[in-house]
Amino acid sequence: MSEGLEKQGILLSVDQCNMKGPMVDLLVTITAESATNMMLEMKLPKGLQLAAATILPVDMSENESIFRWTEWADEPLQLKISLSQTEQLEGAVYFIASGKNNCNELVKKEKVFYIQESGEPCIVTNISLRNLTVGSLITERLSYELGDIVECSLFVKNTGATTAMLLYVNHMIRDYLIYVPNSLRFDKGEGKVLFQLVRWHIQSLKSGEEARLFLHFKMKDGNMNPSAPLRATYTYQNNRGSIFGPYQSNEVVLEKK
Repeated sequence: MSEGLEKQGILLSVDQCNMKGPMVDLLVTITAESATNMMLEMKLPKGLQLAAATILPVDMSENESIFRWTEWADEPLQLKISLSQTEQLEGAVYFIASGKNNCNELVKKEKVFYIQESGEPCIVTNISLRNLTVGSLITERLSYELGDIVECSLFVKNTGATTAMLLYVNHMIRDYLIYVPNSLRFDKGEGKVLFQLVRWHIQSLKSGEEARLFLHFKMKDGNMNPSAPLRATYTYQNNRGSIFGPYQSNEVVLEKK
């Protein structure tokens, strides 16, 4: 087990199992590597409501958009959730799994899930980190020291039924990160580093097709916080010119030793 996973202690995945008419089935899997006092929170966008769940939530908000689960017997948890689409979707489904690690610190894992509508493209974007100086494994939570070289990778995949057009992925380089010249590489489209902005453009991405982009940073002083989150944002179009997004990738965290 890598250091990052052991410290965080939570693995969270969300998969869309089925979509028939207005009903959407999701499978949520949580593995608590070293965490206790677990809680799962789900926030629904406008246009979706909870229809059924294999484990009933223990709490919900007044407008029935936020649901919480706090106790489950099986490990790992596999929770099947059925959602009913009541109108046009506005936004994504947010999941947060939290708990206490073996140092009694609060740890959490977030997941943003976009419902894949039938006949449309659906782009999933993930960002990950690897410390090249110490030879760490790929992770979403990375420890570093000043002067370390960190590899940042962006992964995109079209999990939808049709081709996605004009995909734009943007990632802001923080002030305490120095881009290593000539380290940018990608296997599809065009990528550029413009001052503090990484901009990646892919003209089209077929159903099931994926692409990757890599670049290296050198860590410098200037980060006043012990940890800092990083995300990417992206937009794309279908073959009729309808724009999807802007959406956000998963969140990764840099932690100063």
